[in-house]
Amino acid sequence: MATDLRYRNAGNKILLDLIRRESGRALDCGCGAGDNARLLTGRGWSVIEVTNDPAELNGGGGTLRSRVPARPDRRSPLRR
Repeated sequence: MATDLRYRNAGNKILLDLIRRESGRALDCGCGAGDNARLLTGRGWSVIEVTNDPAELNGGGGTLRSRVPARPDRRSPLRR
């Protein structure tokens, strides 16, 4: 349906402005559906995605090195 196009992620302009033109490596913490990872891998970057939602691990953001589940049981407390 043509109206579905309005819901697609057209790209993260801020991310595109921040990254260099050449490829590199990135760690996407809180990756969600993998939109930013897809954007980066499309430009030749190697991306590792981390999420705390097991349902998101199946989505994948393209040609990624890996999607890693977060380990809430291993979190350190925040200190001042």
